[in-house]
Amino acid sequence: MKSKKEILNEEIELLKQFKERIPGAFWEDGIVNPDVYLNHKNYPRILYIMKEANAEGESDDLRKFLRGKSQGQTWNTVARWNYAIFNNFPSWNEIIAINEVELRKKWLSYCSVVNLKKSPGGGSADIDSIQKAADKCKDLLVQQILLYEPHFMICCGTGYIVSQLFQDQILAPWKKSRFGLDFAEFNLTSCFTIQYIHPQARFSNNFKHFMLTETIKELIKETKP
Repeated sequence: MKSKKEILNEEIELLKQFKERIPGAFWEDGIVNPDVYLNHKNYPRILYIMKEANAEGESDDLRKFLRGKSQGQTWNTVARWNYAIFNNFPSWNEIIAINEVELRKKWLSYCSVVNLKKSPGGGSADIDSIQKAADKCKDLLVQQILLYEPHFMICCGTGYIVSQLFQDQILAPWKKSRFGLDFAEFNLTSCFTIQYIHPQARFSNNFKHFMLTETIKELIKETKP
């Protein structure tokens, strides 16, 4: 893996190139906390692929948002996923006993987040606009995602678009975990991509939690150094 300095410099340059292609409001994204994500002692590296920022037309930095004032069901859910993955997959009762603010403040730092569409949108994403945005910046998205060298790439309602972006790099056929989630391996990196639902999908929180984390638990032995 490249050095932290090299990765962050490349991230800055890639975001500049995104901005040149995307008029108007722009949300930066990527590594939430480089000191945590790029610490070789922290395994695995997890990258979440989202659709767009839920915002009202202004520009901002998702990384800064997740380090500080993040709130709501989406980021509570992601923080719980991260907590479970980095704490030996504890019980649901243990997880929900943790204060949500403290949970987000610490455990959102253990991932990267990339939006396929860098301009903000509303509470319900229009998949056609997401697809057009991804097509417009396909080369940059591929570079950004590969830069972070994730062990697990969780596609949160974005699985089809991601599979098109990486159709030459994802090994076919897709497989299913014992919990029924579709996953595939990359032929260039030691990475699993998992097709999953958005964290705010209308399913019970414990169902969303264990479907994903038990699949990662199943696969983790295949990627752990």
